[in-house]
Amino acid sequence: SFVDPIFREDDIAAVLSEAASSFQAEATAAILETLGRDLCKYDRPFPETIPVLQKIRSVRPDLKVGIVSNTVVQPSAIDHYLEQQGIMALIDFRILSSELGWRKPHPAIYAAALAKAGVRPEEALFVGDRPLEDVQGPARLGIAGVLRLPQGQVSSESGTATGVPSDGRPVAIIRDLYGVLPLLSID
Repeated sequence: SFVDPIFREDDIAAVLSEAASSFQAEATAAILETLGRDLCKYDRPFPETIPVLQKIRSVRPDLKVGIVSNTVVQPSAIDHYLEQQGIMALIDFRILSSELGWRKPHPAIYAAALAKAGVRPEEALFVGDRPLEDVQGPARLGIAGVLRLPQGQVSSESGTATGVPSDGRPVAIIRDLYGVLPLLSID
């Protein structure tokens, strides 16, 4: 079930503090921040992320754009990463499971995104590369999901750009984020 407590996000600060106490050490905020920043070093956005976000901003500045992410990394480290990558200036909000306490596909994380965006489910489009978390989870709340295929993967399936399929399938399957632009009426 999507509301199962297994979708509770781990409190990495509590876990590390408990582990450190076994060695009579302390997991300070500075250590946790350094760990979070170090973990972010190994992540890279899709290559087309910045150009697509810039295009959306220039053509449809009225759209609310956000990031919804499952992560144990503390929000300040994620914000630092988003700033370094040039993404923070191109989004309106971000929802992190480490801050909210619930991981995708728990309904709370999508509800938080809808609230931040100030839209109803039928006005939202959720784009991601994981079927359960980015298509089926949002669909349970009436949010249309778009599946971005992993690099090099090809699909024979195609989606439609209207409505949310009742079976939780994506409304579209795209090879890269450029595939979102026509769904937003952007050439």
